[in-house]
Amino acid sequence: MSFPECLDYDELEEAMRESLFGEQSCGFCEECGHQQFCVEPDAENYVCEECGARAVTGVELLFIKYGD
Repeated sequence: MSFPECLDYDELEEAMRESLFGEQSCGFCEECGHQQFCVEPDAENYVCEECGARAVTGVELLFIKYGD
């Protein structure tokens, strides 16, 4: 599975750190790349606030899906 072009790996890495060690949990839309807050780590197919696609995935799950 290839990493979606709309996502920025550095931004995901920063969000992952914040999710693990901070107080924010978030996810990213795999269609448009929008970062969305209050998303569970294992979330899949949440509705994107930006584009409306059911493509928001929790940041931890994104690393599991696309990590090396």
